[in-house]
Order: sequence, then structure tokens, then C-alpha cells
Amino acid sequence: MKERSKDEALKNWEKKKKPSSPKRDGKSLKRKRGTLYIIVKCITLLLCSNE
Repeated sequence: MKERSKDEALKNWEKKKKPSSPKRDGKSLKRKRGTLYIIVKCITLLLCSNE
């Protein structure tokens, strides 16, 4: 009985896996880098504006 549930769980897990496309991964990476760049610039501006 345990083997049957393991097989079903494995099949469900494989169904949930989505094939990743390089274009989509690149877009999300660019978006994350852009967001990080903006955050770093804002922090730098706040730290340097203490005059």
C-alpha cells in the first residue's frame, strides 16, 4: 500500500514540474536585477544625503 501511494505522489510531483523556458527565466532574472538596482540606489541616496 505504501508503494502505491509513493508512485501516485511521484506522478503528481512530475505533473507539477513545469518545463522552464530560457526566455521566461531571462525576463524574471532581468526584473529581479532591475528591482535590486533600484533598491540599492535608493539606499545609497538615503545614506549619502545625511549632510
